[in-house]
Amino acid sequence: MKTKGVTLYCVTAFWAVLTLAIGLYYLFSGTTTTADVKVRAANSSTSVEIGSWEPGDAKILNLRGKPVVIWRRDQDEMARALAQFDPTIPLEDWAEAINSGALERGLEPEAFANVE
Repeated sequence: MKTKGVTLYCVTAFWAVLTLAIGLYYLFSGTTTTADVKVRAANSSTSVEIGSWEPGDAKILNLRGKPVVIWRRDQDEMARALAQFDPTIPLEDWAEAINSGALERGLEPEAFANVE
């Protein structure tokens, strides 16, 4: 009789551990990112290399199904845009800072690329 109770105890413990393991597996596998989230994250950032463009060039690109106009500003256009951003500084000072390279040296390369 005693072996029957021990066997039943072992079988019950085995099934309890197996049920717990299966439950934990599905719990943790349900928290991983799905394929649609991975694809959306991979396509969320779009960058366009404009280093080979001449200053003043403009192109229409199709990004995510929408037409987007991107242009590389020349130095005069950058000075006008910065003068509109901060009207307290005259246009001539902006033009001088851009032409002398002081603005490019004062900003990080990524920040200057956003201005350009």
